[in-house]
This record gives sequence, C-alpha cells and structure tokens, in this order.
Amino acid sequence: MKFICAVCAGIFSWLVVTPVSAQVEVQFSQQRSLYLQYESIDLTLELTNVTDAPFSLSANDDGKSWLGFLVFNQASGVVNQVKSITAKQINLAPGETKRISVDILPYYAIRSTGGYTAQAIVHIPGLKPIMTGKLYFTVGKGETIWTQDVYNTGVKRVYSLVRFLDVNEANLYLRVEEPDQNLMYNTVRLGKVVSFADPQIAFDRTGNLHIVQVISAKNYRYTEADANGGILAQEDRQSIAGVMTPTLARSDHGTVQFVGGLTKKDATERAKLSETQTIPLSASGVAR
Repeated sequence: MKFICAVCAGIFSWLVVTPVSAQVEVQFSQQRSLYLQYESIDLTLELTNVTDAPFSLSANDDGKSWLGFLVFNQASGVVNQVKSITAKQINLAPGETKRISVDILPYYAIRSTGGYTAQAIVHIPGLKPIMTGKLYFTVGKGETIWTQDVYNTGVKRVYSLVRFLDVNEANLYLRVEEPDQNLMYNTVRLGKVVSFADPQIAFDRTGNLHIVQVISAKNYRYTEADANGGILAQEDRQSIAGVMTPTLARSDHGTVQFVGGLTKKDATERAKLSETQTIPLSASGVAR
C-alpha cells in the first residue's frame, strides 16, 4: 500500500492507493485534512477498470449500496452511521477511470471536534469487498464573530459568521442552524478573511443574507445566501482610489445591493488607460 502526499496549487492532497484487485484499482483521497465543525467533509474515490471487460458497480438485490465507509474517532471508537448511502450506479469500460466525491458528514455522526480516520469499502460483484487505506482528518472549532437570531412563525433560526484558521490562513464561514430542533442547515466556507476588518452584514426583505468580507488588502468579496445558508451569488471587487469602496447599500424597499469598487476586469482595463483618457468606469440540513 502506498501513501502519497502531493501539493497542488498550495492545497495539500492526501492520496491512498489501494493495490489492484481482480477488476478495479481504487484511489482514496482528500484535498484537505482540517475541517470546521459541521462543515462538509468531501472525500474522493477514483475507480479504474483494469480488466479487458466492462463491469458495473451498483446496489445489491437488498438495495445495499456498493459504497460504504468505516469512520473512527481519535479514541479508535467507531463513528455511528446515521443515514444510508445511496451511491449511483457506475459503469466502467475497460481501462476507464471515473471519480466520485462523497460528503460523509450527512451519513456519519461526525459532530465532535477532534481527530478522525476514514476508510472506503467498495463492494464488487462476485469478489471480496475492497477496503482502502486510512485517510486522517481533524475537525476543529472556530471563533464566532457575529451571530443573530431570526424568528419566523415562532421558530428561532440562528445565523452566525465563524472565523476558522486552516493551514495558517483564516477563512470565514456562514452557519445556519435551528438549535431548538437540533438541526444544522449549513456550514459553508465563504473564503479568506483578514483579521483587521469586520464583515458587513445585512438581511433583505426576502430573508436573504448579504455579506461583504475583506479577503486581502483592497480586495472585497460579496456573498448572497438564502435562508438555509445556500450560496446564491458571489463576487469579488477591488478598492481603487477615486472609486467608492465596495459596500452594501439598502434601499427604502428593503432590497440590498453590492455597490462601489471595481471588478477585476474593470480594474485591469482602468490600469491600461493613459492619464489623458477620461473613459468613465462602471461600478460594479444535518442533525447536530
């Protein structure tokens, strides 16, 4: 069994290559090994048909998925499976490789902070199951920098922004939960955030949340999210002298817009202009 650590575009990618079975080679990998509590934990399987004949991976006659996982916590205790996995059928031609990504958080009770390991199990018709090597990952707790309770028909929904340090880089997360029902709707990463500037936050009349964060010097990121924390739109703009700093603007009708600054395209075009030109510039659910 081989363990390979590769660095791709500044992101650590951990890869476990399982020796070739009679029909398939399985590679099990992850792009990150550190996750915020309740964040999606995406693991990738790469399956290669090493035979001269096509074959399929599908649920058995009892409806059991061809794909499963073994997850352990740092005390070597088995993490309970809370939901059945329904992996789609995969058809592989001779020599063909296909890749699938699975978020294991909805399927396993990975709720506490600490270290974990995961192994994938691939069930091949007529053969013993293939069990991959282990992937190691850590679940951590971030710093909540903003939170607000929103009541709708008597039900409290809590919105939070969480700062989380991942490989010496701080990222901002949006979390939406309903604590009275023990429900976590979403914990989603919005991207890098600097420590010297607090995000701008506003709800519009429809209940959507609008956020502007500083991602680096003079660079701002805008995010619009729905009531469940689903990302509806994102846009980056730059702050340049002579142009209004990117900000949120609320209208009298309850709408919220991202105004000011320049998009990357606008900023590039501006830099190419000579000093004598005067062309106007446009301003652009998991159970807890």
